[in-house]
Amino acid sequence: NLFYRFKRSKILAAHKRGDSSEETIQRLIRAVPGLEDLSSSSAGTMASEEVKEHRRNEIRSALLENLSPKDTSNRTHRKSHGCMSFVAMNKIMCSSWKSVDDFTKSVFEELAEEGRRMYRKRIAEHEEKYPQTPQKKAKMNKAPATVETPKKPLQVK
Repeated sequence: NLFYRFKRSKILAAHKRGDSSEETIQRLIRAVPGLEDLSSSSAGTMASEEVKEHRRNEIRSALLENLSPKDTSNRTHRKSHGCMSFVAMNKIMCSSWKSVDDFTKSVFEELAEEGRRMYRKRIAEHEEKYPQTPQKKAKMNKAPATVETPKKPLQVK
């Protein structure tokens, strides 16, 4: 989920700055995406379209290089802020996503679509580079055989 990834990056950045209190985490999660680092006085002086453009640029710049799933097979340790459990943070994230405005959802959906296009392109390049033999392809597309197991008769005593 790109929304989760974006918000988590903001939390980890605050943690690196030494500000990892539960209040800060909740503020970052509940903040309007793209305006977490902007002061309310700065946002108040901007026109509505400028604020939207700022938000779009913030979200895109944070996620554009990070749209594909990462290979986590060699990961030894997950970064943690340590102030809030995953479950508690997830509940707040879910409620925050449900209450986010349509503009924000559209930005994340655009990024998700870009990520899908990149993924499909990588898959097509891989299949072109490593084509399957027709025999293997037919075997992979074949429906698995179903085996019916005989039913035991009901024994009454």
